[in-house]
Amino acid sequence: MVKKKAVKKKPVLKRTVKRKDENPVHIMINSPLKFRKQVLNCALDTAQMLQEYPQLKEKQEKEKSVVLRKLHTTMKQIKINYNKLEKAMPKVQYQEEKKKPVVKEAPKAKEVEHIESPKPVEHKPAEVDKLKQELEDIERKISQL
Repeated sequence: MVKKKAVKKKPVLKRTVKRKDENPVHIMINSPLKFRKQVLNCALDTAQMLQEYPQLKEKQEKEKSVVLRKLHTTMKQIKINYNKLEKAMPKVQYQEEKKKPVVKEAPKAKEVEHIESPKPVEHKPAEVDKLKQELEDIERKISQL
């Protein structure tokens, strides 16, 4: 038998991990002046955009009204041209083809083949008597038991 050598285990160092609070009250900012400048610039840009918004809205309304006016004039011109074309076309009387009334013929009655149902088996009197006799024999045997 072969002996196994004992192997020394290395000691495991336990590291402690510091948890960061999810909602810290205070945080450290590396360059507070730069951060403050950026926040103030964003606030100024936002205020400026809010002041310009009504002017932008008015400009959009004016552009929309101009486009609608162009649309109306174009539609009027189309109607005028259509009427001119209609007057220039020769008048033709269309004769509608007289449609023959479609008479639906009643579907022809299909000849139904009569299938004869099997007739009930007629027992001959001799067979009936024989069956009755067997039935009585069975009843006697049952009563003897």
